[in-house]
Formats: sequence, C-alpha cells, structure tokens
Amino acid sequence: MSAPSVTDVPRPDFPPRALEIVNSFEGAHVRGNPKGASRTARMITEVLCIMAEDTPGERVGDAAAAVKQAAGYFTATRGQRTPAIGNTIGWMLAGMEEASGSLKALRAFLRGRAERFNRDSLAHVEAIREIGANLFSAGMTVLVYDYSSTVVGILTCAGQHDRVLNLVIPESRALNGGIPIVRAAAEAGHRVIYTTDSAIGHELSQADAVLIGAESLTAMGGCWNTMGSKMVAVMARYHGVPLYVPTELLKFDRRSTAGILRQPRRIDVPVIAGNDPVLQHSAVEVSCQDLDYVPPEFVNAYITEVGILPPHAMVSAALKRFEDVPG
Repeated sequence: MSAPSVTDVPRPDFPPRALEIVNSFEGAHVRGNPKGASRTARMITEVLCIMAEDTPGERVGDAAAAVKQAAGYFTATRGQRTPAIGNTIGWMLAGMEEASGSLKALRAFLRGRAERFNRDSLAHVEAIREIGANLFSAGMTVLVYDYSSTVVGILTCAGQHDRVLNLVIPESRALNGGIPIVRAAAEAGHRVIYTTDSAIGHELSQADAVLIGAESLTAMGGCWNTMGSKMVAVMARYHGVPLYVPTELLKFDRRSTAGILRQPRRIDVPVIAGNDPVLQHSAVEVSCQDLDYVPPEFVNAYITEVGILPPHAMVSAALKRFEDVPG
C-alpha cells in the first residue's frame, strides 16, 4: 500500500540557484545521504532569499509572491515530517509584509533574517554536541537507534574529546538508518557493534544509555521519531537504562498545544520488500507506520541548546522560544 500523497501543492519554478539547493535535499534519504532537519531548514532560508533576489522584474509584489509560494511548498512537503520546517518559515517571514515597501528592502529583510537564523542554528547545534558529549565518559556502552544528524554530532564530539564509546547500533530496518551511524561512529574512533533489530532487548540489558533522535516534539512532553523508537524506549525503561533525546527546540509542534496531534500514516518499506519473491504477492503488503510516538514517561531527558531538560521543562522552554512567532 503506497502512502497517500502529503500535498497537491505544485513545485514552484525555482530559479537555477535555488533549484540546485532544493535538489540537494529532496530525496536525500533515497540517495543514502540523509540531511538533518536543522541543516535542511538553513538551506530553505537560503532558497527563500534567492526567490526574492532572482525573481524576474522589479516588482516587489512578484518577489514576495514567489517567496510565499516557495514557503507554502516547503511547509506542505518537508514540513509534513517535522515542524522544524514550518517553524523556520514562520520565523523567517514574520514581519515580511511590513518590510516589503521596496524590492531592495524585501531582499535585505530576508537576507538579514536568514543570516540571523543560520548563525543561531549553528550555535544551537554546537551547544547540543558539547552538552551531549559531556554526558558520556570513555568506555560507556551506548545503544543508538536510527540515523539522526544531532546524535551523530554528539558522537563525533565525544570522539574529538577522546571519549571512546562502545556503541551498539541496530539495523533500524524500516529505513536502514543504522548504516550511516556506523560510518560516522567508526570515523569518530568509537568501537561499534552492528546488530539486528531483534537483538535490541539483549543489548539494552548491558547498555549504560540510549540515544534516539526526534522528528517532532509535542506539548505532552513526548516525541515522534523513526518507527521502532517506542520499542527501544519501552525496553530501555524495563532494563533501567536512561534514554536521551538530543534535539533542537525548533522541532516543537506548536499545533499540539491546541490538541491538534500528528496522525501517523503507513508507508511502503522497499528495503524489505525485495527480500523474497513472496513479498511481491498481491495478497502481501510490506509496510509500517512512518513514525513512532515515544511518551514522555519513557524519556529521561532531552538534550537541547539550552541544556538537559526533563520532558516538562522541554515543553516550557519550547513555548517560551516561540511565544513571539506567528503560528
């Protein structure tokens, strides 16, 4: 069963400079080169600037319309998986109408917003890397589930500080997300055991900590992440192993404060579908839910740009960050 289309919004006619950037992150998982949400968000801010700078003509209204069209497209596509994109765009465009008195003013406004966002974003990423790495000492055994650029940043930072860890990395078969972590962990100098998803329970019984990423944070204090994350969280709690979720507060889903909750959907799993001819039978469906919800009671703490926060404190910090940003 194919996943339903998340959007009927047509792809904008991106100028060449913008198109090159968009093509670099759309379909990145398919090409085996996953990009994190914060990096994608920074790339989108650049695209929005280019839409204003490279739209033909000298009419400010045309440039503003092109920016809004691109913003709507990204919100309806990339924004369906993580609220980081919608939050970024909301912040970028806040005040744009007032700054659209001239084409020059519009372009200067967007470029200034992008530069500030990117500067802050990179600082947040670096803060999370350092804070997360400080949680671990050399020789600890850490189970890492599925690819997350934020998690990889922590592992890289720990390696740079000579904190060599014993990492257990399951396949994360739904998206085959384990391999990119193995590659990064080995390059950082850690010792790695790559194992099957079915071995997670056994490996957790001997682990000191668990790291998972987050696609979305909720007002209830939980998070959405790759399918299988809840299984890992439940077993971690059973074995008394602390579970940490490194994430920028940018991923907070502000709709959840009004009770509007993300609805999971089923997706095809091509990496598994080719395992055996019987899986091609018309009576067989090879699919899984796209994301898993990890309730707050299974999260020991979030590792954020403002520090290590328990679930309730994460929610308070996120609400404070976005109190002046239009929804």
